Amino acid sequence: MAFDANGTHVLQKVLLCMKEEDIDFIFEPVLENFIDLSMDQNGLCVIKKIVSKVEGHDKRIRIGKILSENVVVLV
Repeated sequence: MAFDANGTHVLQKVLLCMKEEDIDFIFEPVLENFIDLSMDQNGLCVIKKIVSKVEGHDKRIRIGKILSENVVVLV
């Protein structure tokens, strides 16, 4: 869904309307597919929304770990 322009739009609206503790059903699959999503224009939009939405320490640590482990691929 995050690779499709319409699906991305829906996911972004859901992220906008929901509280952080209620977005795990989006957060977990995004983390599992983080690298592929980050290489896709639509997927990257979803990642940006999630990063801006997440305030919890554990979730930020998990995102940081993925970024640090894949820095060469992402650059």
